[in-house]
Amino acid sequence: MTDPDRPDYSASLTDFFDTKGAIELAFLIFHGGASFSQLEKETGLSSATLSKRLKQGEHLGLWHTIATRPNTGRSKQKYVGTQTGMALIDILGNVDYPDTYQQYNKAESELSKANAAFLAELEKRTKDGEISPPWEQPPEPSPEARESIGDKAILQNVSNPFDRRDMSTEEDSSAANNTKEIEIQIQQLINTYLDNHPRDISTEEILSQMASASNEDNDTQSM
Repeated sequence: MTDPDRPDYSASLTDFFDTKGAIELAFLIFHGGASFSQLEKETGLSSATLSKRLKQGEHLGLWHTIATRPNTGRSKQKYVGTQTGMALIDILGNVDYPDTYQQYNKAESELSKANAAFLAELEKRTKDGEISPPWEQPPEPSPEARESIGDKAILQNVSNPFDRRDMSTEEDSSAANNTKEIEIQIQQLINTYLDNHPRDISTEEILSQMASASNEDNDTQSM
């Protein structure tokens, strides 16, 4: 049984780089190296996912770890590219990955600022009473919403041929004609329903719903 939290060391380079964050991770390591915390911040990957990617990339010979001593004098681990891994920088350059990465980061940063500004302005206007909440009384579900949850009432406004069929008064000479007429009416009803409510639904399901609605109406009338 495969453990999703453990790296897949049987994957090829293409398979590895096809996983979430792998290319971005390699780009950051190949261009000067980075610590675990820096990579976690830049990529947005969870600690578990990042650890998994780093272990697999190291197994594939793309990078390794070195110990550095910053000004604090404390040893710190840093991931740097190997000779094999650094050879992939040429591919990243050919597809304009560095420029694209910078543009993406800038756009993402600007979007985050815009989102924060919107929330701040919204909160201010709400407190000042400029915007009153219209959601105090939730509206009734729309017909489309009722349909999506399978509300049987969606068929109430559609003429049901079963309601007009009186089996006690049918004569043998007209039985075939009546049956044919009902079949035509049912087909027209199905076509109308599908035109107005496009979704994946079978003819059997529609007939079942119509029959159920008819039975419920008959039970109500007999009470």
